[in-house]
Amino acid sequence: MATDPNEVQLTDEQRKLLAQRADETGRSVSELINEMFGEPAKEPRQPKGSRSLIAVLSERGLVGAMRGPGDLSTNPEHMEGFGESRDPASSD
Repeated sequence: MATDPNEVQLTDEQRKLLAQRADETGRSVSELINEMFGEPAKEPRQPKGSRSLIAVLSERGLVGAMRGPGDLSTNPEHMEGFGESRDPASSD
């Protein structure tokens, strides 16, 4: 049985937070209320025999297949300009 969000007594701040959470998760306010107070949401299940992407890529030898330094952040040259704006007109 679905819960009508208009029948739940919430403060304005609680309604705002609930709407924000709905936007962040792409779910309706009713779904969130039902998950919190009503029927538990059903978790999506992987079909039997399915494997994760990392498992498939590992089997094909594609995980760690690139050559180069292990961690680019250890070489200051690679971090040059990091966090700076690409827009030359920007003064920030």
